[in-house]
Amino acid sequence: MSKDKGASVVYTVEDTYKGIVISGQIKYSNDKVHFIISHQLGDLFGYKFFVHSILFFPNKYSGVSGIRIECDELDYIYDTRKSIVSEKSSFNNGAIKLELHDTMTNISEEKQFTYRGISVKYSFSIYRKAQYTDINYPVKLNSVFSLFFDETNDYTWIYEVFWIAFQFIRYLCYRQNIQLSEAKLLFGPDKEGLYSHGGKIIIDKRFLMDYIEKESVAQKKYIEYEPAKNVIHKILQLIADDNIYLLHIPHSSEDRRYISPSRILLICAAFEWEYKQAYGESTNQERIVLSQEVIQLLNSNFTELTGKKKSLYKGYVKSSEKFFKDKPLSSKIITALNDFDDILFPHIRNHIISIDDRKSKNRKIYNQIGHNIESIRNKYAHGEINRDVNKGAAFDTRAIEWLVYCMQLKRAGLPSCDIAKIIEKLFQL
Repeated sequence: MSKDKGASVVYTVEDTYKGIVISGQIKYSNDKVHFIISHQLGDLFGYKFFVHSILFFPNKYSGVSGIRIECDELDYIYDTRKSIVSEKSSFNNGAIKLELHDTMTNISEEKQFTYRGISVKYSFSIYRKAQYTDINYPVKLNSVFSLFFDETNDYTWIYEVFWIAFQFIRYLCYRQNIQLSEAKLLFGPDKEGLYSHGGKIIIDKRFLMDYIEKESVAQKKYIEYEPAKNVIHKILQLIADDNIYLLHIPHSSEDRRYISPSRILLICAAFEWEYKQAYGESTNQERIVLSQEVIQLLNSNFTELTGKKKSLYKGYVKSSEKFFKDKPLSSKIITALNDFDDILFPHIRNHIISIDDRKSKNRKIYNQIGHNIESIRNKYAHGEINRDVNKGAAFDTRAIEWLVYCMQLKRAGLPSCDIAKIIEKLFQL
């Protein structure tokens, strides 16, 4: 234990992938504070800790029962206009009468997911605030994403649940620079089933994106609650289980517009990972049998060869084994594009100058996209990053971005009609 002017701090190490949690109490109020450590550096003179997030709440509470998240992006995802009952305007004297639903009316259906064996319930709702100090917005509506669970003082687990929700909002917006620097901690419920808040989670600014998104982007590019509401719990479960690829999500809308070699590699990695989840291992029994027959045929002539021919033949055998072991990237892309043809082809078609025969043309375009992506991915993966990304490769990569979301949403159980709506809105197609 160490003491300083402000707090008494206890160092504890928890068995979690997040590492160390430093816990303590504020000296005079006895309020609790917990520092989530991202990493540490040590030498002969001690340790230096780098704080990722801070959990703070009043001492009168023994544990936390929920998290409440507010950010600008949620106001669009769960449209705040849901709370408006009616609006009446008078053209004669300029009077406006605005009627709002009560708070309980705007709460979404409560669903749940599990994390580390513990059930987490969630809901969306709309809160209103009277702001007498803000002359532009005397009444402000905010959408809220709330998570509820049995009371716990496992602060690392609380932080991890918060981070799942943070990643979820990033996924809905397809960008990392969500304007969320803190969330409120909930305590209760009381006898009437209501929760109170008095603490919060604060994220260190170093771990947030510096670039603040333009409001015009925030208003347009996101996944709305309505078409996704029946699978949101499944998406949250995929994130909680670390069973969905998110590393390719760009930092901002500006990064999203720019297709770089690193972006292509990340998007291809996302596609291949999701392809494996959707289609399983790419080998099948027929392919295995065929590979054995071809390799056996090659080996039957191997003993008759000498010198350079023998060395060259070894290369053919190894290439054949590799070919039959896994489908090439281009083949996977073509398969997936054909499976989502009804959703994606109308948008891919908009980028083609002329179309004579839809059926033959889409096969031709899918083959072209698949082989182009495989070729450029292989070049970048082998260090040929001095090549510029041409316009054709950039468009082909966009198509793979759309495809990845289609595969993920289908795996979550969303029907094609709703996937189409989401893709059009999220990517502004």
